[in-house]
Amino acid sequence: VDKINKEASEKHAKLVQDIDTVVKSTDAQKSDLADKYEQARENVSNDALKRGLARSSIVINNLDALTKAELDTYNAIDSEMTNKINAINFEISAINEQKENALNDFDIKYAVKLDQKLTELKDQLTAKQLEVAKYNNEIAKLENDYNLKYANLQQTLDQESWDKEYDLAKLAGQYGTNMLDKYKANRVYSLVKDYLSNFSHDEAIRILANSDYLKSVLGSKYSAMVDELNVGKNI
Repeated sequence: VDKINKEASEKHAKLVQDIDTVVKSTDAQKSDLADKYEQARENVSNDALKRGLARSSIVINNLDALTKAELDTYNAIDSEMTNKINAINFEISAINEQKENALNDFDIKYAVKLDQKLTELKDQLTAKQLEVAKYNNEIAKLENDYNLKYANLQQTLDQESWDKEYDLAKLAGQYGTNMLDKYKANRVYSLVKDYLSNFSHDEAIRILANSDYLKSVLGSKYSAMVDELNVGKNI
């Protein structure tokens, strides 16, 4: 749009300058003719004075003829100037019409391109929405699976009857409570290890780092679990 307006403005300015040039050229022609006709009349008058015919009808007719010729020439010059200016004004009108046509044509082309671009963007948006929906469904499935496994782990740990099992009580009686605590810790470590084996290495590290519950149940063995994951061992 700026290009169309700029080109039209430049052409319009040049044509206006052309009109100014025509007017100035016409004024210069008239001024030059006025000097020439004035000189011609002066020559006729001086010649008549030399001959003693200053007031003769012949001299008067000659002066009248010069004046008429001057006026006819002026009219011809003015007519030529008018024709040139009319032609330039016609070009100016044509430029304005061309500019409007160009702008209208641009608007149509722009509207078509805009509609095509919007359609393209809508198609991209629809595809992206489907992709996001698929991704969200997968994430939801993974989260549900994770929550179920996590809940099962908690239930398993919570339902362990550590102190009610006869063998454990007997073990505590024979070897002391330290041995029982060690057994419990190893048992919890094994259960958590089995649970984390359901996930990728990076996911297991993330789960372990973000779970206060696992930190709590692992207790002193939490660091050992972290070390085992960080060295990339299979769990």
